[in-house]
Formats: sequence, structure tokens, C-alpha cells
Amino acid sequence: MVVDDNLFGKAQLGVMSKAKVKLYELEGMEKKLLATQLTTHGESIETIGNFNLYLEKLEEHKFYLYEVEGGEDYDVDDNGIIDESPTQNKGVFHLLVKGGHLKATEQANVTVVSEIIYQKLRPFLSLENSGLEEKMEKFSKEIIEQDINSDGFVGIEDILKYNPIVDKKKLYLEYQNKIFKIIDDILNKRNSDFIVPIFKDENSSIKINENLIFIKKIEIIDDSALTILLTGIDANKFAYNHLTEELSFLTKVDFENPLDENKDNIFEFILEATDSYFNQTIKAFTLQVLDINEIIPQVPTLKDTNLSIAENNESTAFIGNIIIGNEGTSSIDTFSLSGSDSVYFSVDKEGKVFAKESFDYELKMLYTFRAEANNSVGKSNQALINIQIKDIPDIKPIVETTSLEVFENESIGTFIGKVIITNSGDSNISSISLSGYQNNTFQVNSSGEITVVNYLDYESSTVYYLQYFATNEAGDSNTEDLTINIKNIFENSGSDYPASENGIQSALDNGDYSFVLNELLNNRNNYSGLDDDTVNMNIAGAYVGSSGYTVYDITGAMTNGDSSSFNNFVDNITQNNDAVSTISQLSQADNYYSNIVEGLDCTNTANLTKIQQDSCYNLGLVRLTSLSNSVKLLFGGDSQTVKKWANGVDVNSSDDLNGNGVLDESEASACAIVYANNPNDSCQDGTFYAYKGGVSFNYRGKEHKLSLIEVDVGNSTNGYQSFYQFISSNANNNTPILTSGTCTKTFTKTSQ
Repeated sequence: MVVDDNLFGKAQLGVMSKAKVKLYELEGMEKKLLATQLTTHGESIETIGNFNLYLEKLEEHKFYLYEVEGGEDYDVDDNGIIDESPTQNKGVFHLLVKGGHLKATEQANVTVVSEIIYQKLRPFLSLENSGLEEKMEKFSKEIIEQDINSDGFVGIEDILKYNPIVDKKKLYLEYQNKIFKIIDDILNKRNSDFIVPIFKDENSSIKINENLIFIKKIEIIDDSALTILLTGIDANKFAYNHLTEELSFLTKVDFENPLDENKDNIFEFILEATDSYFNQTIKAFTLQVLDINEIIPQVPTLKDTNLSIAENNESTAFIGNIIIGNEGTSSIDTFSLSGSDSVYFSVDKEGKVFAKESFDYELKMLYTFRAEANNSVGKSNQALINIQIKDIPDIKPIVETTSLEVFENESIGTFIGKVIITNSGDSNISSISLSGYQNNTFQVNSSGEITVVNYLDYESSTVYYLQYFATNEAGDSNTEDLTINIKNIFENSGSDYPASENGIQSALDNGDYSFVLNELLNNRNNYSGLDDDTVNMNIAGAYVGSSGYTVYDITGAMTNGDSSSFNNFVDNITQNNDAVSTISQLSQADNYYSNIVEGLDCTNTANLTKIQQDSCYNLGLVRLTSLSNSVKLLFGGDSQTVKKWANGVDVNSSDDLNGNGVLDESEASACAIVYANNPNDSCQDGTFYAYKGGVSFNYRGKEHKLSLIEVDVGNSTNGYQSFYQFISSNANNNTPILTSGTCTKTFTKTSQ
């Protein structure tokens, strides 16, 4: 069943869980973002991959684009059975549709068929809507053979209703064959080929002198690998080299002894070019063999020849044939080459050119020399030979750490800056990928331009720590940090506060935390009567308030229930909050309390000022509360799971903490939290941990001192698993570092 009555859309390569769906209004080639959402995650084909079409936003005469990115495919083979392990989707697929068609069907599936239609329509997006609709109707009839929506004919609405589980056989055989390759391309972020092969030379009539083997180069342009088939009545007399794109006779042709089927020296054959996606072009040729005077002695005749070879070739690779216009009255005995570039090539007596070394496009793109042929009569003319080195993309992009800032409340679609691409490599950048928590708040195009796609609220999040990498034909760039700082806009609640300590305190009491932060961070000069410690104390208090707590909330949670139990405190303090947002705000508070107590001994407060004493105390509360919210994040932010843990579920029992039926790293992290809170405390009965050493390094100008512990999770019946966790070492305030993957001390990914 569908999860929600409004979810009439479905992302279905297989069914796509937690994929990002963007809805755009199209105006020619321009896109206007209307909505962003994630597809549903469920337990069945029916409940996975659903999303809201937002029919109320659509106008009947306009065109719209649904774009599906990322997510996990839970039925990659389209057999209607949920896969045990999902397949990660690295790519994007689309549905281009007119508002009127969607309003008529009230349903739409974004599938490989809608992607094929979209790719075919892309060159025509500048057409008037009626012309675009006509093209869409035409392409739907080319792909779909049988009626899908049971209205008696094939049309646009069959695209919307196509279900890959039950409708594959309703496509033409050509498309039945190609859809799995296109799906694989989408999942792995590769471009698909929807265009038929193109013969570069439109001429299909060839004339050639007798006594020759090599005929000509026939170039066929396509985006994927080609299979070339020779057919026709005289096809068995020819060979086509798909690497050099050259057509040759199998043996020399003699005008006086015709080899063609009807003995008229006019050969008839067909070249069938089929690409990897079963797109096919068929072209018929005629080739006439011309008689030459073989009585009068003649030297050979050569023609200027253009050849090419891809870089990084084998050092003895065959490149192609020098064009022989006329062999002369006797066979060619030798070829000779001249010119400074000739030393890199060799040629045999048939005119076949070979490389003598491997070439590098980045060092030299074109080699030029001259060739002449010799027979028993004499030397030919000198022909100019050009050999172009073809680039194979092998240089990946290079990107740099980027930091941007933007005011809160900017409208969706606002451009906020560009990522730093220091080198795009040797091919165009096809995409730039974002990762990190809440990365769907922004989008970045292949030019590196970043725009806002979700509402920005300074009071909810002051900074976004993301990562990004760029992709070209050579592969993915290095991954670097993208930090986007949100600038506050003063949003007064309506109260007017004097520019004094009393005014700030009144704002704090009234919960106007944005006012306090705006005033003390942006208008510090208005508060010259306040010393730095007082300013820092009030800023920290505003951040604590923005996190959803007050100091009284925290101390109250410590005395609610069993005050000696860290588990109960975590349960009490994290009942009704968003742990990620809370930690973000408390981290800011931590910074300002730390500014006050820097260099002070908080274990001996006798000589400290009242503000310093309060800051020592509050800093401990803030860190303990941040730690508690980290525990909540361990369990997916679920308050009920935290309560279960707080009530004494044994981390080493079959009743594992996160309820996934496996004794895993979640339990090890819980043990690390207990260790961080008190290294002299044990985790749970039967759990072992051992100190493994210290690690110290600098990152972004800040020194980090960590302890590494090994945690063994399990029991004597089921056995143990070993995990490793970092614990920060900062006086008596220990914090677990919840890690994923492995890296060096400079945060470079490694397998060690």
C-alpha cells in the first residue's frame, strides 16, 4: 500500500529509497525549483520509493521536470522482490512531463523509460510546448509497443504508468535489450548512449584503381563501442578494421579478372554499425574498380594521408595505411620516410604505418612527416602524412577547501558562491557531488555554482560542514571540505531592550536569543560597558538557550530519577529534542565558555571571579549535555531506544542496544561513552576495554589529544568482536569521538 494518500509519484529503477527528488518548472532550457523531498523507505515494493507529485503546484499548459538523485535501489533486477542488500545509486534520472498529463493520470513513475524519453527530448527543450509535446508523443511510440494504461493506444500517459516489474515486455525488443545497461549506467553515474551511429562521410560511392588492397577510411561516430558487420553480395571480399576505421580488400583486385559477384568490377556491400545500446545505422556502398594502363612504365602515386592513434598506445601499435592512388606498373618494393617526426614511425611495403613508441597527448598532439614509395620504375611523389594523437582523459580534477557565507532566510534558488576548482583535468567536469549532514540543503552544478534548495534558519543551524568532489571522464577528484556559514538576520520579537547588561539579561530571560547573538556578535561596539568575559558569558548563554535548554533544565535532569546514573541523565536530557541541532548550538556555547576559562584551573575556584566560576560549572554541564546527545545519535536519534539503554539493557546480551540483532560498533561506541565519562568505570559485565595508546595532532590550527581504546563486544556464547574508539583527553573532561572508516593523522583516507 502507499504510505500517504498524497504520494502519487514513484522513483522506480528498482524502487529507490531515500532518493532526493527535485521538482522544476521548465521554461525552455531554464529550470525553476519548486520543491525538494526524499522518497519513502518501507518494507515492501509498494512502500519504498514514493514521493509527492505536488499536483497543486502544476499548471496544465506548462512542462515540469522531476529529477531523482541518489538513494538506494531495493529491487535492482526488477523482479518484484526486495533485495537483501540495496544498491547505492550514484546517478540521476528524470521525468519530463506536461502538467495536464499529470493532472489527468494523478500518478507518475520515474523510470528508465522516462529517462530515455528525457534524453531524447533534451535537444528540443527550446521548442514551443506544442512542439515538445508532439516530440514526446513520437518518442513514446518508438519505445513502447503495447498499450500500458489500457486506454486503447500508445501515448504519453503510458510513459507515466510504465512499471518495470510488469511492463518490460510491452517495450520494443530493442529497448528491452538496452534498459538494463542504461539502469547500470544511472546507478554508476555514467552517461548512456541514445543516439544512432553516424557515418562521417555521407558519400556511399567509392572509386579505386586496380592492384590495390587498402581502400579508404570510413569513420563512424558514436558515444559507445561499435560492432561493425559487413553484409551484401560482395561482403566476403572486404575487411573492416574497427580500430583504424579502414576498409580494405582481402586480396589485390585486378580489373582484367573481376572478383565481384556479377563480374562488372562494381562491388556492392553494406556496413551495419550497432553500438553498445543496440542503436543501429545501416549504409549501402558501391565500389568501382578502375582500369589503369599497365603497359607504359609508371611510378607509384601517393596521396596526403591523415591518421590518428589514441595516446598511451603500445610501442609497436598499427596506426593505419598511407593512401596509394596508384601502385604503378609494378608492385611497390619499399616506402621511405623523411622529416624530424618520421623517427617515431615505421612503414612496411604495403603502406601500413606503425608506432615506434608510446605517445602522450599532453606532450605532443600532432606528428607530421613525408612518405614516398619505390617500385621497379622509380620513386613516387612525396605525400604529407599527419598523425593526430587522440586524448584519453586521464587527468582528474583538483579541488580545494572552500568556505562561504550566506544570510539566513534566502529564497530557494539563491546563488551563494562557487566551490574552488583549481584544475578541471583534461575533460569537462560532468558533475560535482556533495556529502555530509544536511547536504540536501544546497545543490551545486557542474560549473561549481552553489544554490540554496531548502530554507536556511540561523537559529536552527549556524554552519554546514560538507564535503565535495568533482567528476570528469578520468574519474573523481580529491574530496575537500565545503563550509557554509549562515549569517544571522536580526529578528526582534517586538520587545525593545536597552544597549546594556540589563537589556541583554532581559532578552535572555524572554528567550530572544537571536537578539542577544546579533547584538553581541555584530554590534559589540554598542556594549563598551561590558567586559569581554561578560560578553562571552552572555553569548554562551544565548547558544545554550538556542539549543533548547537552559542551565536549570540540565541541572534538573541530573536530579530527576537516579542522580548517580549517567544512563538516566542521558534519558532525561534527550527526551524531546533534535540531537544534531542541539550539539551544533552547544558546541558554540562551549567555545565561548572556554574563552573565559582558558588557562584557569577549574578544580580550584577559590581565586576565580564569579563569572569564571559560573563558566567552569556551565562548561561542564554543556559538555556533559553534548555527550548525552551523542549517545542519542548512536541510536538513530530515537528517544525510546535511549530509554531502553538507560533502563539497563546489557551491551553484551542478545538484546543489543540499537535493536538490529547484531553485536556491533553501536555497542562498542556506548562502551566508549561510559569510558569517556569515567575511565575507572567498567562498561557492562563481561565487556572488555583496553588502553591502546595516545594520539596527538593539529588540525585547522587546533591541537587534538586523543586516547585509543579497544572494546571487545560480545559474550562467551556468541564470541567477541573487537572495535577501536578514540577518546579525547582534555583535563578531566573526556568525550568520545564517534568515527567511521579509517584515516591518517592528517585526515587522509587510508586502508590501514
